[in-house]
Amino acid sequence: MNNKFFVFLLIVSIFLIQPFYLHSEVTKDVSSEDTKSPDLLRPKIVSFQPLSGFTAGKGYKGTEVLISGSNFALAAKRNTVTFGRKIARVIEATKDSILVRVPYGAKTNRIRVKTPAGRVVSQNKFEIMGKPVILSFSPSEAAIGDEVTITGFNFADANIQSSAEKKRASNILDKGFLKVKFGNLKAEVTSATENEIKAIVPDGALNGKIKVITPAGTTRSQKEFVVNESPGKEAVSINVGDSVTETLDSTDNSFYGIFYDVYKFEGKALQTLTIKMSSNDFDAYLYLISPDDAVLAQDDDSGGGTDSQITITLPEDGTYSIYANSAFEGAEGSYELSVIEPSASLLGAISGTLSLQPYITLSEEEPNDSLQTAQQVNSPPVNIFGSASSSDPGYTVSDTQDKVQDIYSMTVDGAIEITLESSSQDADFDLFLLGRYGHIISKSEARGNGLKESLVYQPLSPRQVFIGIKAFSGSGNYILTVDRPKSTTSLPNGGLKGVKENFVPGEFVVKFRKQYSKTGFMKKPEIGSFKMAGPATDGLALLKLDDAAKVLQSKNKAAASGKRFKSQNISNEDLKTLTIETLKKLRKSPEVEMADLNYIRKAYSTTPDDKYYSLQWDFSTMNLPQAWDLIKGNDDVIVAVVDTGIASKHLDLQGRLVQGYDFISDQQNALDGDGIDPNPEDPGDDSNHKKSSFHGTHVAGTIGAATNNGTGVAGVTWKGKIMPLRVLGAWGGTDFDTLNACLYAAGLPNSSGTTPSKKATVINMSLGGAGYSQVFQDRINEILKQGVTIVAAAGNENTDTLSYPASYSGVISVGAIDASLKRAPYSNYGPNITIVAPGGNTSADVNNDGYQDGVLSTLSDDSGKFFYGFYQGTSMASPHVAGVVALIQAALLDKGLALLTPAEVENIVTSTAMDLGTTGKDNTYGYGLVDAQRCVEKAIESIRSSSPAISVSTEKLNFENKNNQLTFSVTNSGGGILTVNSIEADASWLVVEPSTGTVPEKGELIVTVSVDFTGLADGAYSTAIAISSNGGNATIDVSMHVGKAFQRDIGPIYLVVVDKDTLKTIKSAETDLDKNLSYEITSLLEGDYFVIAGTDRNNDGFVCDDGEACGAYPTLTDPQLVSVKANQDTQNISFEVIEQFSILSSGLLKQKPKAVEKGFRIQSLRK
Repeated sequence: MNNKFFVFLLIVSIFLIQPFYLHSEVTKDVSSEDTKSPDLLRPKIVSFQPLSGFTAGKGYKGTEVLISGSNFALAAKRNTVTFGRKIARVIEATKDSILVRVPYGAKTNRIRVKTPAGRVVSQNKFEIMGKPVILSFSPSEAAIGDEVTITGFNFADANIQSSAEKKRASNILDKGFLKVKFGNLKAEVTSATENEIKAIVPDGALNGKIKVITPAGTTRSQKEFVVNESPGKEAVSINVGDSVTETLDSTDNSFYGIFYDVYKFEGKALQTLTIKMSSNDFDAYLYLISPDDAVLAQDDDSGGGTDSQITITLPEDGTYSIYANSAFEGAEGSYELSVIEPSASLLGAISGTLSLQPYITLSEEEPNDSLQTAQQVNSPPVNIFGSASSSDPGYTVSDTQDKVQDIYSMTVDGAIEITLESSSQDADFDLFLLGRYGHIISKSEARGNGLKESLVYQPLSPRQVFIGIKAFSGSGNYILTVDRPKSTTSLPNGGLKGVKENFVPGEFVVKFRKQYSKTGFMKKPEIGSFKMAGPATDGLALLKLDDAAKVLQSKNKAAASGKRFKSQNISNEDLKTLTIETLKKLRKSPEVEMADLNYIRKAYSTTPDDKYYSLQWDFSTMNLPQAWDLIKGNDDVIVAVVDTGIASKHLDLQGRLVQGYDFISDQQNALDGDGIDPNPEDPGDDSNHKKSSFHGTHVAGTIGAATNNGTGVAGVTWKGKIMPLRVLGAWGGTDFDTLNACLYAAGLPNSSGTTPSKKATVINMSLGGAGYSQVFQDRINEILKQGVTIVAAAGNENTDTLSYPASYSGVISVGAIDASLKRAPYSNYGPNITIVAPGGNTSADVNNDGYQDGVLSTLSDDSGKFFYGFYQGTSMASPHVAGVVALIQAALLDKGLALLTPAEVENIVTSTAMDLGTTGKDNTYGYGLVDAQRCVEKAIESIRSSSPAISVSTEKLNFENKNNQLTFSVTNSGGGILTVNSIEADASWLVVEPSTGTVPEKGELIVTVSVDFTGLADGAYSTAIAISSNGGNATIDVSMHVGKAFQRDIGPIYLVVVDKDTLKTIKSAETDLDKNLSYEITSLLEGDYFVIAGTDRNNDGFVCDDGEACGAYPTLTDPQLVSVKANQDTQNISFEVIEQFSILSSGLLKQKPKAVEKGFRIQSLRK
C-alpha cells in the first residue's frame, strides 16, 4: 500500500465536531415540506406543569416542565418543542408526556410540539416569570438569627404555608431557584411565595443591601438593612498610672465571637503614654480610640508572645477609650492592663533627613510612533525628554481616531501618576494612556500651549500599558514624568475617567437664562461675535463663532507685518484652541445658564448588519471589528479551502466563490459517482446521506460569508474569493488527493492536468492526522516558494502528538481557544503550535447568550436545506487565521504593493499576537491569540519604496551635564542614492559634523552632535537640527537641562520607630518636601529600635506595604538598630526612600519572617 503512495488522513475536524444548529431562529420554516402520513395521529397537548414548585403555566427560564397529552413520539429527539420561537431541550418522552427544560431567551408564549405525525399548539400560554423586585423588608433593623420578611414581585410561585405544598417549595430552594443574601452571605429561606420571602439574618452579616436571586435575575433593596449589635457592658474608668487585673469571658462584650472590655481615661495634648495589656491565657489585642471616636493606634500580638503595647503622644485633650480584647474568637482568660506616663528624664529622640530615589532620566528613542515600536520605559520614577510635532505621522487610536505621535511602553504593577509638561509656547500636547491592544484607558487634553497634562491610573493587576503623546497643535519639546501618585485612596480600580472628545470647532451648545435676550448676546466684544447655527428650542441654541478669522489674526504673528489672515488659512488646531478659550468665557457670562462644546459622536467600530452577527462572539475576541475599520478585504485575494467541498447555492456564499475542483480520486469515497472532476460541490460525507457534516461549507463561511447583507452571518473577510477544493469524502481523504489540491491552488502541475486562472493567496486545511510524509513536506516547500501562505488546524485529540499537515515546516499551525480565552479542551498543544484562534466549546455558554459557545457559520444538510449552525474544533479556528491572512494581503494590495511572502505573513501574525498563558511563545497557545487589528496595522506599516527615503535613528536628542556629545544616524530606507544636502543646527552652543553626505540603499551616515556648556546658565534649553535631502527632510529636536535636577515630590512620608523584637510600631512622625524631608521623633523610651519610613498612598494606616515607597536605616536590605538614650537626641539617622519595594525582601524579616505580613503601622498621626 505504501508503494502506491496512499496514506490515509485522520480528519480531525470530522471526529470532534459537535453540531448545534439554530433551529428556532436560523433554520428556515419548512413546514410546507413536512410529510404527514394518514396512518399517524397528530399530537395533542392536554396540560403542562412545571416540576419545581410553581403553579401550572408559570416558571423561570431553565425550569423543567412536564407536558401531558397524547400521540407524542417515543424517541425524545423526534419531538421538537418550542416556547415561542425558542427550542427547548427534550429530556425524555413517552407516548403521553414530554419532559422539557424552558430555554434561555424564551418569552411568555404558547408551547408548540412537532412530531413526525404533525404539530400542535397549546391553548394557553406558558408565562415566563420576570426579574424579581424588592419593594420593602421588615423589620428594617434586626439581630443575627432574626427573621426578616421581604415583599415584592416574582420571587416564587408556591405558598408553603400548607403542608401539601411544602415538598414542592422545598424543591425550589433545594435546586437553587431562589436565593437571598445579606451582602455576600447566603441566608436561610424559611418560606417563599410570589410576593413574599421570609429569611434568617445570617451569622456574620453586616449593614448593607439585601439581594434576591432567581434564574430570571438579581435584585437589590434600595435601602440598607441594619444589623443590630447586642448591648454590651459600659466602659470602665481608669486613671493614668493605674493598672487593673480582669477576666475576658462570654459575659463580656462580644463582636463576632471575640470578647472585649472597654476602658476610658482623661488625656492631655502632647502627653506621652504607654498602654500595656499582658495575658498568659490568650493573645492580647489593644485599640486606642480618640475623643471623636477615631482609631488612633492599635497593636496585636501576632509576633508570638501574649503581650500588646502602645506607646503614643496624645494629639489633644479629651476622653480616650481603650478596647482590650483577645485576638481570636472565643478566647477567654485573665489579663493585666496598665496606663503609664514615662518620666521625661527617661525619654530620648531620633532625628535625621530622608532622601528620595532620583528620577531615571531617559531621552526619547525613535521610531516610537506605533504599538510595535513603542519605546520601553523603566518602572517609576522616570523622566523622559522628547519632542513632537502635529505634522508627524503617528499611531491612530481606533476609539477616537486621534493620532498619537510618540508612544512609550511600560508594565504597571501599581498606581502611577503620569505628567506631561512643556515650556513651549508653540505647541499644545495631549496625554493618552492606552491599553495593551491600543484602546483608550484614559487621556488628558487641557487646551492651551504650555499647559500641564496629568493622569493617575491604578490597574486591577500587573499589565502592559502604552503612554501616548499627541501634538494637538504646533511642535516643541516636552518632559514626560512617570511616578507613584501621592495618594491612591480615590482611585477606581482599572483606570480613571478622562477619555476626551472630538467636537465641531467654533460651535457651542448654549442655554440662555430666561431673563436675558439671545439677540442682544450675538455681539459681545469681550467674548466674540456669534450667529445662530440652528433653531433655538426651550432656551437651547447652537451658536457659531462669526469672527474667528479676525480673532486669530490678532493672535497670529502675521499681523505684525501687516499681512491679511484669511479665514481659509485658519488651521483646525488653532480654531479648536480658540473654541476652548471662548467656551470658558461663555460659561462666565451672566446671560448663559449652561454652555458646552458641540461634540461629535462616532461608532466605536464597524458592525455588520448580518442577522446572527451578535452570536459570533469569536470575531470580537480577536479584534476583528477594529481590523474592519482599516480593511475589509480585496477581491484579488483568494483563499483556497481544502475540505469536503462546498454547498455553492447557500444564500450567504453567493458572489464569494471562484472555480474550484474535486480531487477525490476514489469513487467510493467521493459519493458523487465519479473520480476527480471540476465540480467541488459537496454531496455529503455520510454514505447513508443522513448525517453529513458539510464541513467545508462551514469553514468557507467563517472565511468569507457574504457580510453586511442583512442576513445570516458575517465572514472574517467582506471582500475576496473562496476557491473550494474537495479532498474529503465518506472516510476522509488521502495525502495524494490533498497535496494535489494544494498544488492546484498554487498554480503548480497536479493530477487534474489543469491550473486555476488565478492562483490562491492563502490555503486553509482544516484537516489532519498522524504520520509524517517527506513528499508532502517537499510539495509544501514548492507551494511556499510561489508566495502562497498555508494555514492548517492543529488537531482535536487533546494531545501533544504531532498532527500533519499542520506540523510541517512553513505551515501556520492553529490551535483553538474557547470563549473564556482558555485552551479548548479538545485542542492539541505542543511546540509546533504557531498561533491560536477561536474554535469554540459547545459544552459551555460562557457569554450567557442562550447558545452553546461554538463557532457559528454556514451549513447545509443531506436534504438540500441551507441554514447556519455551531461547530467546534481546531477546524473552526484555522479559517479565522486564514481570513486574517487574507486581510493582511488585502491591505498590501490596496496600497498598490506586492504581496508579502509566507514568512513575512507568519512574522506579522506571530509578532502581533495577544500573549496568553506563559509570557512569550509556549506549548499551549504558541505565540498567542491572533489579533486581526494589529496584524492589519503592521501590514500597513510594512509599505516599501524603491526611491530614496530619508530616515533618522532618532528625532530627539537630550543632553545632560555629564554628556556633551551624542550621535545619530541618517539612513536610506528606500532605494537608490540618498543625497544629504545639509545638516544644520539652530543654536550657537550646538555643533554638527558632517554637514552633508551621501547614503546608499540600506546604508547610513553617522552624525556627531556636540554641546559646549560653557557660560550657560541653569535652566532648560532646546533647539532643532534640520536635515534636507533628495529623499525628504527630517528634523531632530535637541533638549538640554543645565543645573539642579528636578526634585521629586511623593507627598507625605511617615517615619515609624519599630520594636526590635516584635517589629511593632512604637512611635510615628511625618515629613514632606516642604520640611526638606527632615524629621524628629521624640518621647522614646531608652532602647534599641529599627527606623522605617514610607508613604501611605492608599491611606490604610500602613507604610511599606504593596505599592508604597519605603526605606530603612541605613538600608532596606541590611537595616541596623538605632540606640536611643534617655534625655538625648540621636541625630543623623538619614537614609533613602525607594520605590518598587516588597516587605518580604527586607532584611528586617530574616529572623522573623512572619512578624510583618502587610507593612508597618502608622500610629497617632491622623484620624
